[in-house]
Amino acid sequence: MVTERFSALFEFNRAVKAVTNNFRQYVIALVMTLFYTAVYLVASIVLVGIPCLAFGANYFMVEFYRTARK
Repeated sequence: MVTERFSALFEFNRAVKAVTNNFRQYVIALVMTLFYTAVYLVASIVLVGIPCLAFGANYFMVEFYRTARK
């Protein structure tokens, strides 16, 4: 279900406010994303981690913005 306009995708002020208001959670999400990427880069050596790395790299950042939006 679409709840916002297309122009809402370009409201960078909302993203900046979400980061500045929740800076600690943002840093935690960033560190978790870096750890996730490192683990699946190692798993990519045996070709298992490539799909996970491609689709899951932004999961923690998406969760941060989803919870910061509420």
